[in-house]
Amino acid sequence: MNKVMIRLLSLSLLLTAALATPAAAKAPIVGVGDQKPSMFSDPNFQKLGVKHSRITLSWDWYRHGWMVDELDAWMAGAQANGVRPLVAFNRSWAANGHRKAPSLSAYRKSFRLVRQRYPFVRDFSAWNEANHSSQPTSKKPRLAARYYKAMRRDCRGCTVVAADVLDSKDMLSWVKKFKKHAKSARIWGLHNYKDANDATGTTKLLLRAVKGQVWLT
Repeated sequence: MNKVMIRLLSLSLLLTAALATPAAAKAPIVGVGDQKPSMFSDPNFQKLGVKHSRITLSWDWYRHGWMVDELDAWMAGAQANGVRPLVAFNRSWAANGHRKAPSLSAYRKSFRLVRQRYPFVRDFSAWNEANHSSQPTSKKPRLAARYYKAMRRDCRGCTVVAADVLDSKDMLSWVKKFKKHAKSARIWGLHNYKDANDATGTTKLLLRAVKGQVWLT
């Protein structure tokens, strides 16, 4: 649990109103991201009083029994502790997973199965760090936009992070291309590790480039 405590800020989700004035802005929602279900039973985590948590999920999770078992355990732990999950879809961890993007029908099937198995989950991220070189969407912002729009169509009542990006050099150009194909996007995700550690200013750059809300990881 010490690792979770130390990395609380770097793994936390801060929901901020990007266009709100400081006086009108609401207090941020803070969560902890951890893949291990044991986090929920750890007394140190429970003392935090955190009620939001993020988990990344391989899009082909349902094809692997051990992934299903781990996800079941994680979701059970979240429910037992009154924690609201945010599920971020991710690359397959197969050897060629960084190159193989799921078809739209395969993506929708994976999302549908999550919704059927865990109907209490209402918060999703269409794709984790979609511009990262390890992701099959890194050179395909249009495909990432198609995933987002499919997720929105399939769950109108869900909160969906449209584009969840890393603050790398290609961030703004990638987001610009994504926006052309997802004009209605109003919730964005930013993994601003470089800005948090080296004050690169990328957080402000994204806030200026998009409309709506930005979730910081």
